[in-house]
Amino acid sequence: MKEIYNYFNSSSKRTFYLKEIINNSKKTKLANVCDTRWVERHDAVITFRELYPFIINCFEIIIEKETGKSRTLAFNYLKNIQCCSFIISLCTLKKCLSITLPAAAGLQAPGNDIMDCKQLVDDVLLMFKQMRDEKLDEEFGEILDNVKQLCELSGRRIVLIKRSNVQSIK
Repeated sequence: MKEIYNYFNSSSKRTFYLKEIINNSKKTKLANVCDTRWVERHDAVITFRELYPFIINCFEIIIEKETGKSRTLAFNYLKNIQCCSFIISLCTLKKCLSITLPAAAGLQAPGNDIMDCKQLVDDVLLMFKQMRDEKLDEEFGEILDNVKQLCELSGRRIVLIKRSNVQSIK
């Protein structure tokens, strides 16, 4: 994701292509994956997921219109983000980070004392425990629906094989 952000950010032409395609979305541009600011990292992943269809479309336009290194990089990035392992990782990470985002923001708030921070962490742990113990099928179903949606956008076919209450994706 960071490389794709840098790819678009390093060229005004590519930035223009992306802005033209994104124009009707809530998010207007990709966010950088910051190494030290956790809230920005959360935002970058969530934004990337929201803009995923636009990014795919933009890469396709760049491949069609551009030549040379820009086209080659666009082709390689497109193939990488269309693979099932990337899509599954993106959807799973987005789900987890959307749960931890309030805690990450709260932990960076200057007015919180140690007990406020402990409570934020305890709340996140409780949410994950509830997901695991009570809503596992529902949560996995939501992630799987998200994966299916992105696979369809990417032109990938997803096949679910159910074996003794275990689902796997091919």
